[in-house]
Amino acid sequence: MKQILYFTFSCIILFCPEDIAAQDKMVKNRGLRFGIDLSDFVMPLFYPETKGYEFLADIQITDDIFIAGEYGVSKTTLETGSYSFDYDLDGRYMKIGINRNMLKNDEKSKNDMVFVGIRYSFSSFKHRASNISIIDGHWDEEIITDTGERSSNCHFIDIAAGVKTELFKNIYLGWTVRGMIRIRLEPDKIMTPYIIPGFGKGSKKASIGFNYSIYYRIPYKIKVKEKN
Repeated sequence: MKQILYFTFSCIILFCPEDIAAQDKMVKNRGLRFGIDLSDFVMPLFYPETKGYEFLADIQITDDIFIAGEYGVSKTTLETGSYSFDYDLDGRYMKIGINRNMLKNDEKSKNDMVFVGIRYSFSSFKHRASNISIIDGHWDEEIITDTGERSSNCHFIDIAAGVKTELFKNIYLGWTVRGMIRIRLEPDKIMTPYIIPGFGKGSKKASIGFNYSIYYRIPYKIKVKEKN
């Protein structure tokens, strides 16, 4: 009788190993990070015509892969003192994609990251040029005109690389270098945007950006299946 039971149990183990292994689970640490771009507070010192802010977040879904997102607001104002017109732009942008942690497994215990990533990005904005000064060549008179408010949007790809390191418990500092490639800018025969929020100069098809950010991490634990 014992031999029969032993034989039966052995057959179950032989033909159904994955089902039995799936019952074993292990606990893994995960985290949700929220952050803000600190460079937005410094850039107005160098480019006073543009102001804005950006929020960032990522959530870990595997040991190496994180879903990452960014949301920002940007405002640009050019005054007649430096140009022959006034210009105002108000816009928002959103980026969503993934990051991959390039650190080795034995270096991930502190949840630090050296990552590369890619985002699909969308920017929407309204802009207007006013007090445009045009000299009438025939009458030699100055004509002041206005484009009115115009709406537009832009799609672009964002390729990023950077570092996030724990400064204090659950407090992280990070920097990111990114290259952006414009896919589509809604055509406008009257006016090209001076700045595309989240991208850069409206006259360019590619741009380079930099972020220096601070994050807070909310840790949690999950159970995952482990195969023996």
